[in-house]
Formats: sequence, C-alpha cells, structure tokens
Amino acid sequence: MVGPPGSGKTTLATTLAERLGLPYVEMDALWWEANWTEVGEDRLREKLEPIAETDRWVVDGNYFTVGSRAIVWPRADTIVWLDPPKWLAVSRVIRRTVRRSLTRTELWAGNREHLRTVLGPNELLRFLWREFPKYRNRYSTAADDPQLAHLTVVHLERARDVRRWLTSIGC
Repeated sequence: MVGPPGSGKTTLATTLAERLGLPYVEMDALWWEANWTEVGEDRLREKLEPIAETDRWVVDGNYFTVGSRAIVWPRADTIVWLDPPKWLAVSRVIRRTVRRSLTRTELWAGNREHLRTVLGPNELLRFLWREFPKYRNRYSTAADDPQLAHLTVVHLERARDVRRWLTSIGC
C-alpha cells in the first residue's frame, strides 16, 4: 500500500489485512524509534526482510529506495497505489494531526504528534505539501518497469474506487 501522507494507506491496509486474515505491517512503525529517531536504511532492511520473506502480508508505507521498492515489491504480487487529490490528503493530515495531538495518541515507540510543531520546517504537513508530486511521478511509472512486470498495480484515486476494488476482491 503506497501513496502520500493522508492518502488512507493505513486505513485501507488494516482493513484489507483484517478482512483477509493477513499479517499487517506499517513501515513507519519499523522506521521510527523513541524521540522520533530514524532507524536508518540498514536497520529498516533488517526489520523488513524477514517479514517480506513470509508468504502473505499487507505492508503499508513508502520508504521507496530501501523499503518498498527494494524489499517489498520484488516479493509482492500487488501494489495498491492510493492517489487522492492534494487538497484531500492535506485536509486529512490536518484533521488527523489535530485529533492525535488532542488525544495524545501514541504512534510508534512512544512518539506523539504535537500541534506546536505541525508546521515546523521538517514536519509532515510541509513535507506533504512539498513532496506530493513526487508520489504521482514515482508510482505512475511502476507498471512500466520491467523488473516489476510480475506486479499488479491497482491505482485508486477516490473513496468510491477503494470501495469498488474491495468489493471486486471479495472484501
């Protein structure tokens, strides 16, 4: 499951894993340690490889060069690319961040989002705004890559597309 922040990756991935009875892995949970410390590429690879070597799973997250593209995709059969309009992704990230901050929701390794930092130079909202086009460029060419010819690429842009796709696979 790939796409920009706020695209619905985690929501759809957890739903899919639950309905199909498959293990679910969120790459952010593998990447972030306490105090928002990044584990780095080598450690992410160490954590992700044993998971990807199992028969069936649902993984959500991008980590393109070290995670999804390098380890997950070669062993996957399907890539689900969530590609909402930018305004929708931004509004979801704002709502989610406000909710998580107010409820002090723990994310990964004890980390929490805070309203006071949401617009900092390296924070998620700025990252999403700046990097949004990268996702469309990256994933729109995945189906044309000969190394990924074994993959089915499912491109979903709207909630109704997601509902139709889930129905089409019996979920």
